[in-house]
Amino acid sequence: MVGAAVCVAPLTGMAKDMPPQQAKALDLGPTQMVKLVIPQPYSSNRAEYDYVFPLSQGGSNRVFLDTKVFTEQRPFLGATPGSPVVQSFGQSARLGMRQLLSQGQVYWGASMGYDSLWQQGSYFQQAGIALEYSKPSVQWVLTAGLPFAAPKSQSAGNVPLSSVNLQVSLPTGVKGFAVQPRIYAVGSSSTGSAVGGQLQFTYGFAPGWSATLASNYDAIGGA
Repeated sequence: MVGAAVCVAPLTGMAKDMPPQQAKALDLGPTQMVKLVIPQPYSSNRAEYDYVFPLSQGGSNRVFLDTKVFTEQRPFLGATPGSPVVQSFGQSARLGMRQLLSQGQVYWGASMGYDSLWQQGSYFQQAGIALEYSKPSVQWVLTAGLPFAAPKSQSAGNVPLSSVNLQVSLPTGVKGFAVQPRIYAVGSSSTGSAVGGQLQFTYGFAPGWSATLASNYDAIGGA
């Protein structure tokens, strides 16, 4: 599945009875997030709701369930005449963990789960995994998706794609504002493979709310 924005799930309410440095490192924001992704006019706007449910906690680790639902609007430009306003919708469920490292302000995490997507009359499913490493100055996220059930009908440009994404999130010095460049590879047996890039500018304008401007390109999906 292509075009899904990477949103690392925040955790909150998890820092009780911990040393101040550990509490600050794992206090990553609210348990829910509403995000709007606005790409170039030939791509689909995307709205998503992300909810994180903590399952267990230790002195320096967290296990959580991350659930997400999203929908995408048809592009403002280039859409097929008469196509529905809602182009796709889907969900994601991830079981994950985070481990605080000895530095106190640094952690790493991993998650895996199931994604589904309805798009243009076809239903896609995939298994997904993610690895993350975070410290105050930078955050790295590596994700991968592998389709395991092809849709009953496929049309040009509507083929399930395997994907690998590497994204870095860099603070800008402006509170709530980050720059997030990403490189990715996508492909399938019928389309071949391609490497692409995306640049995101994300602003958290209120607790639990953020907006992202994004632009990407690859030889399979185009801009």
